[in-house]
Amino acid sequence: MNSNYSQFSVNLYGELEKLSPVLSKGRCRIFYKYGNRNGSYISDEFAEKLISTLPYTPVKGIYDEESQDYTDHGTERDLGRIYGIVPENPNFAWETHLDEDGIQRVYACCDVYIFTAIYKEAA
Repeated sequence: MNSNYSQFSVNLYGELEKLSPVLSKGRCRIFYKYGNRNGSYISDEFAEKLISTLPYTPVKGIYDEESQDYTDHGTERDLGRIYGIVPENPNFAWETHLDEDGIQRVYACCDVYIFTAIYKEAA
């Protein structure tokens, strides 16, 4: 398997909905099918396999204080932090989004729970 499949640049969009003092619910774009910017190719069949693994998938990242942005997911399991998790029922949908390059793409999207009170950068 291509190592590019092990991590995706997940983008949260819209407003976070506060569920508790610690937890908020958000929506994220995960991937789009066919040729991707990271060099991977996701077929219809493989997309369905990826979607089936969504429940309880951690939302992981490495936050860079200097740029105030997330830089990576970390290729090793001990790198980065777990900022949230995909719920058991992820409310999956294919959604069209206009990317910064001006191209509309149809993304696999789902709900995520984010630990907004644990790490200030998660809020």
